Amino acid sequence: MRQLLVYSVLLVLSMQLYAEEELDFITLDKETYRFYQERKWDSLINLGKEGLKQGFDYYYLRYRMGVAYYELENFGRAITHFEKAHEFNSTENSLLVYLYYANRRLNRDKQAELFAGQLPENYRDELIGYDHNFIDHVYIESGYGISDDEHNERWTDSSLYLEEQFVGNSIYTHAGLKFNPGRRISGYLGFSHLRIDSRKDFMYYGDLQLDSIVRNSYTDDYYYSYERRQRSFNADIVQSDLYLKLDVMAGRNWSFSPYLHYIRVDYSKIDVEYEAVEDKAIEYYDKVNFRFDYFDYIKNEYSFSRKDSTLYDYVAGLNVSGIFSNYSMSLGAGLSKLNFKKRLNLNAGLTYYPFGNLNFYGSTGLSWFSAYGKRADDPDKLIVSQMIGLKVFSFLWLEATYLHGDINDTYRNSAFVVYNIPDKIDYIAEADIIMTLTEKMELSLRYQFWKKRADIIHYFQKNNESPASELLEKSYTNQMVIGGLKWKF
Repeated sequence: MRQLLVYSVLLVLSMQLYAEEELDFITLDKETYRFYQERKWDSLINLGKEGLKQGFDYYYLRYRMGVAYYELENFGRAITHFEKAHEFNSTENSLLVYLYYANRRLNRDKQAELFAGQLPENYRDELIGYDHNFIDHVYIESGYGISDDEHNERWTDSSLYLEEQFVGNSIYTHAGLKFNPGRRISGYLGFSHLRIDSRKDFMYYGDLQLDSIVRNSYTDDYYYSYERRQRSFNADIVQSDLYLKLDVMAGRNWSFSPYLHYIRVDYSKIDVEYEAVEDKAIEYYDKVNFRFDYFDYIKNEYSFSRKDSTLYDYVAGLNVSGIFSNYSMSLGAGLSKLNFKKRLNLNAGLTYYPFGNLNFYGSTGLSWFSAYGKRADDPDKLIVSQMIGLKVFSFLWLEATYLHGDINDTYRNSAFVVYNIPDKIDYIAEADIIMTLTEKMELSLRYQFWKKRADIIHYFQKNNESPASELLEKSYTNQMVIGGLKWKF
């Protein structure tokens, strides 16, 4: 402990000495080379910074500083210095190898592949994880969702009619592949299938039903009440998706990503028709005159028709992404038609690696959605997302994601995920486990919690007032577990 303290003090004093004195090239080059050989990475970085500050900038200084950051596992900073060294000398094989591995350590595979492509074939053959195949990997995932949307008694003494849809459990599957048409172009093509159990319930008053007959001396009095009826219809939702995204690199650190998500939704539409029919019912029987007396009333007649319908939706857009040392940013725009509503989307995202590696990282996103067309009066939506990732073991990562806002009829992750259900979504919380089993196989397990709200159509009549309608609101949750497998070629 005492030796470490002494070493730290000497290091600080030496750096102050260098800072106070004006460095010359020979001293800078000699000392950084000595630190490089002795693997004194912190000393090398501090001296290198001072050299850059005093105007010295050349290949070996950048190369040594890049190696120092690499050995300290700050791969973002390492890439910055390696790329500057590459500007001085683009043919040095050891530098290209470092650039390949540093980019790979931050999952910047396309950038890594560009540098690997500049190496001689015998060097490329020795690289770990380098396989320039047309099919990069396949990915499959499947999950099961549980809903607590259950029937609760909402019928009151003043109720006339009530209409409610229940969203039940769901089954989801996805299969896709990433492909590489060229060194600067990659793409992802995926197919998804989702089935949601659903039913639609109707409660209403139908015809009068005879409750009792009270027999008196001179009359038999008839007493009625309206019969409360209930009809239930299966309304399962089946959705099929096609997703395509391309990533086109422009330069070394910029990329353009057009995407398209095409959605087909098969559902059952339940139409209701109401007719008020005038009718008569026995009021009493006159025993003296041997005759029935009648009264007029309104008989409620409802007719229901079920029609299988198909809805075709889409999302299309373009994102522009840039990589800068320990962070990357993206800006994008998109157009969508979901549930008969057209929206314009503008989004921005920032992904950051505070320590220059995947030990701890995060991503913050902001998306704005504005309606246009026939439903342009719909309110704008602002969705905020936050993801935090943490490396637990060398093969295991944990991620947590939270989305907040009016999420229904929106999307995220370049529209890979689309929230096109009509019910309101207040927030979504996710927890992910990502496990590397082998060099070519990766497993993932995701838990999702959705907080939702839905409207119930309610007609009622209080006392002798005119009938009126209102929307009742209910809250429910969805929980889903999804397992995924990525197989690299």
